[in-house]
Amino acid sequence: MLPIIPLDMRGLGQPQKYAAATSLIDPAAASLREIFFDDEFFHPESRIYQDFAEPLKKCGLKTTLDRIIVLDRLNTYTSNRYSFELLSARVKALLQLPLSKELGKDADFLQTLGKKCWLPARSDDGEYQLTDPTNCRDQKDFHLVGQVMPTLRFRVGPVWRLCFHWQDPITADRLVSQLAFGIEKSDLQIVDSVLSYMAKSSQRSEYLQLMNGMKVIWSSEKCFVKPDIAYQVGAHNLVPYLHNVEPGFWSAHSSLLANLGVRLSPTSRQLLEVQQQLESISPLSHGALRVALEVTRLVSLDATSSFTSLKIPSDKGDLVGVADVAFNDLGPCDLPDNIFLAHPGISREIVDRLRIEPLSERVLKGDLGISDFDEEEFDQREEVTDGIRDTLERYPKESTFHEYLANADDCGNASEVNWLLDETTYPGHSLITPELARYQGPSLLVHNDGVFREKDFEGLKHVGRGSKRDDATTIGKFGRGSQTMYHWTDVPMILSGEFLLILDPQQLHLPMNYRIGRRKAGVKIKLSRLRRDCQDQLAPFNGLWGYALDVDRYNGTIFRFPLRKEGSQSDLLETSIHSLSTAKATFQGAFETARLSLLFLRNIRKIDLHIRGKSLGWEVRTEKVDNVAFSDWLSIQVKKASPDAGGGERLKICEMHPMVFSIVTKEQ
Repeated sequence: MLPIIPLDMRGLGQPQKYAAATSLIDPAAASLREIFFDDEFFHPESRIYQDFAEPLKKCGLKTTLDRIIVLDRLNTYTSNRYSFELLSARVKALLQLPLSKELGKDADFLQTLGKKCWLPARSDDGEYQLTDPTNCRDQKDFHLVGQVMPTLRFRVGPVWRLCFHWQDPITADRLVSQLAFGIEKSDLQIVDSVLSYMAKSSQRSEYLQLMNGMKVIWSSEKCFVKPDIAYQVGAHNLVPYLHNVEPGFWSAHSSLLANLGVRLSPTSRQLLEVQQQLESISPLSHGALRVALEVTRLVSLDATSSFTSLKIPSDKGDLVGVADVAFNDLGPCDLPDNIFLAHPGISREIVDRLRIEPLSERVLKGDLGISDFDEEEFDQREEVTDGIRDTLERYPKESTFHEYLANADDCGNASEVNWLLDETTYPGHSLITPELARYQGPSLLVHNDGVFREKDFEGLKHVGRGSKRDDATTIGKFGRGSQTMYHWTDVPMILSGEFLLILDPQQLHLPMNYRIGRRKAGVKIKLSRLRRDCQDQLAPFNGLWGYALDVDRYNGTIFRFPLRKEGSQSDLLETSIHSLSTAKATFQGAFETARLSLLFLRNIRKIDLHIRGKSLGWEVRTEKVDNVAFSDWLSIQVKKASPDAGGGERLKICEMHPMVFSIVTKEQ
């Protein structure tokens, strides 16, 4: 179009100029006026505009921003004719004008915008400069990139952002560098902005990789810490080793914090790692002691932990293995140097959860010679209790009589076996553990005059897996015969030589082994120690077959099987409980079996059964007959007292060769 429209010269005394309508601005478009400088002429002369406004618009007078205006402004802004301040104001006005979406799709237009340095930005050092859109961002992104690339001090319209590609992801290195600046300056606004941006970005995994090892978590102590020592809860008293995340920070960034490895609360493994750091401090400082006590409390709450690696504060302020510490339930007392007491800041509730040994128990175990270090002693694992159940299913209760005759005969130094039913209940105050008081009642006992050798005790360490299994010359089938005692009892006791042995395959009643967190399966204790510290434990044996409480060695062996009570339950038995009444009937009925058994035993010459304190029972014995022609003829002597005989005795003596004993018995 021809330049025929007179321009508004604003009375500046300059020669009149003319322009085409397409290069002029509608005076009514006030926002467009802001993008021009004061020395530019861009309006039609006012009289002409008043008379011909509509025809001028139809001829191309500009009422809104378009491509021509933008490109004209770019040429003017990059002409170096104006100061930075004047230029900044016009660029700001331009970028806040609406731009059509069609221009945002014009490749040539976008290329022209991107290659010119015309945007007034301030760098991180405070210097202002003109830069191209690819190397700056606007005020909206200031907290995301303000310290790593120039930024405008104002926001631009949404279509302009599309034209500048500012909707594209910020590069990972720039974003992480901005984050590092925010952390260094403790600028929570920058850190919040960057983390929120990362959480929504498709490049989250790349950001997370670059953040590895950064102190990016805002803690409740108002400082930044690494993710591996930060938790949502549970670390308040573990500072400076572990920290809680500040609640508002957690709420704002919980998803990203989970990706960074921040956990809900410290695990036992992480608590033990704190403990390892504390071990270098001896004695513990006030702050370290506070942390150590909290570690102890938190680990005790973990029901899945074995506590074997835990070290807790002692009363002397050092960290000591939990198995080496005792809880002082005795009050002030003199202790040897090798006994450590738990710190008084550890509550009794925590002591119970950690299964810390009471001092009274440790002293008693020391006096009795019970050690927690040799757990191989009488250790009976789950397969043993399963084996016992299997044995009791295969062997009836009556087989107990045969098996203990065979065991006595096998030992080689026993000549008699004596059975006794004892209905007495004995005192239960001075025992190895209070739980054993329930086994001070009625019992079945069997005695032989042989003494246990060490290998016999060793055989009972693995009951059901004894040496007899592979010895074809012994009577006990597969070595399981001794397990028939569990038909009658859960806790058998054997007194022989210098020792009392107590077995508890279910591990419910004997002293606790605090090192492994379960009760002992068996203990072997010298009689001399027991009669000094736990005399009631020996009371049921007193006065039987020559044993007395004042001796430290007994030349014989007494098995005591405390009987289960009527109506009680046992995990060792799947059938009904065999109680005192069952025992009476069973062993009174063993009389005929005893007469036959003597002929086939190599060493046993006498078997009897009595009820303690009553003149009821029977006795069978054999003796060599000297006045007959054959040296292996036996004299069988039988005594039997019963209520039917009025408490009296019947004596029957016969002499015969063993080979014909059973025939004679049948004929009689």
